[in-house]
Amino acid sequence: MKFPLPVNIHSHQKGSALIVVVTVLVLGASALIVGNLTRNNGKVESQQRSSSALMAAKLALLGWAASHPDTPGMLPWPDRNSDGNFDGRSDCESSQPAYTNTTGRLPWLGQSAPCVAPLTSLSVKIHDGTGAPIYYAVSPNLLYDYNAAQYPIVNSETRATTNNWLTVVNKQGVVLSNKVAFVLIAPGRTVNGQQRTGATPAINQYLDSITIGGTNYSNANNNGVFVAGHPSDSFNDIVLYVTADELITLVEKRISRELKKCLDGYATNSGGTYPYPVNLDGNIACSGNGNGNGNGNGNGNGNGNGNGNGNNCPGNGNNGNGNGNNGNNGNGNGNSGNAGNNGNNGNGNNGGNNTPGVNDLFGRFSQTSGWPASCIVNKDFFQHWYDSSFYMVAPNFVDGGSKSCPTCLTLDNSGSYHAMVLLAGPLLTGQQRASATEQKDMNNYLENENTDPTNYMFESGATSNSFNDKVQCVDANQNCK
Repeated sequence: MKFPLPVNIHSHQKGSALIVVVTVLVLGASALIVGNLTRNNGKVESQQRSSSALMAAKLALLGWAASHPDTPGMLPWPDRNSDGNFDGRSDCESSQPAYTNTTGRLPWLGQSAPCVAPLTSLSVKIHDGTGAPIYYAVSPNLLYDYNAAQYPIVNSETRATTNNWLTVVNKQGVVLSNKVAFVLIAPGRTVNGQQRTGATPAINQYLDSITIGGTNYSNANNNGVFVAGHPSDSFNDIVLYVTADELITLVEKRISRELKKCLDGYATNSGGTYPYPVNLDGNIACSGNGNGNGNGNGNGNGNGNGNGNGNNCPGNGNNGNGNGNNGNNGNGNGNSGNAGNNGNNGNGNNGGNNTPGVNDLFGRFSQTSGWPASCIVNKDFFQHWYDSSFYMVAPNFVDGGSKSCPTCLTLDNSGSYHAMVLLAGPLLTGQQRASATEQKDMNNYLENENTDPTNYMFESGATSNSFNDKVQCVDANQNCK
């Protein structure tokens, strides 16, 4: 006789209890993981919103600087609470720009007195992903100096300035750039006991510090050095910076386009022609007509003398031919004298007879050439761009030309253009522009095909260690936009 095996009731209960315990542990761990994921996702989303806010602020500042009517490339002062509040407007200091006074909040509302015009805003009100204000530091090189009442000098050579740029390092202390135009910082949530109560919390209640290799770095130090790196629980500043090169490259593009507009505007007013440039010797050729004036002197013998005066444009005029006026009747001497005959017409001597050469078609922008009123050549700041701004005109498109293209200009081996704008970049290896002699040599400004205007061929290309020209074609906006 067989009996059923006994059932171990106690073991079964123990197994059930174990399952319950495991289930509770799993659910608890899952809740912990979900909670951490939720918090992490919240941080990630906040950081993403901060990064988007920084990019919007960057674009707004670049647009403000590049479109500045008086000094393209100049930047606004920050909102520093030096007027007793953070009101979203630039606090334009009466002292000289320095690291100690050029860090504050983003001046999204623009500028107010005593700031110089324009007082326009950035057109954006920006906070980071946590609702904190965006902080903004700017190089003293790019601010109006209210102490000296001077605009900054911004041109291609500004890149060569060695002092007063901002520096950005990473969390290992490695320099990312020491020629930074401006820095934007999203402060994030409070860390390390920061307190942001009250109307005007101090800058170190928003911006963080970190010790690297025994050296303390703080984004709140007002010393021109900033730390950028992945946010952590003890340092969560998110930093976005723009180098001097990035800013000035953008300004160069504006200057090049504006110079093209000057030539387009001139051609509209002149019926399709362009003025002669200032050639590299500092002279302006032109196609003026020489005029000959003839003077006839009548006497009793009826002799005529003609004198011709060529009315040349600087150095070059067409032949001038003048006819002398008839001489007056001569009066006879003595009782039996008869009236003299009229004097013969005099022939004027030739006026200037030099024909402008190809080198007269290439040069710099004259500030006396009758440009449209809106042309930047008429602006005070153009004095800082004059030396590096060039153009060439096709032979038949200078003033007085036939406006036809048996010989026109090409760009990158194509096209048939009326004129060409060339903006030289900063000095490359071997180039010198200090002396008057060096300033007459286009090899000190332009590179490759652009150094020889006699073949009417020009080239553009990416900036490199051996080429940095900005080239813009001109053809009454037919193909050159």
